[in-house]
Amino acid sequence: MVEKDKFIAIRTYLDMSVPNFAGFLNVSSSNVYMIENGSRRITKNMIGKIAKVFKETEDFQEFYARTKKLVE
Repeated sequence: MVEKDKFIAIRTYLDMSVPNFAGFLNVSSSNVYMIENGSRRITKNMIGKIAKVFKETEDFQEFYARTKKLVE
């Protein structure tokens, strides 16, 4: 399951603004904002959209691990 912090890390890793990331996923910017601030959960549909356009590489996994350590 994709958690909110991983969702944010994907956007940050791709160096995209919220509007750009929303366009990348073909969703509204408000949808992305609501997921990031915790007022909307990540649905199976959203996970599918992410899976279609984003491949989780070893480089991303290392980036994600480093970002998680920074906020612990």
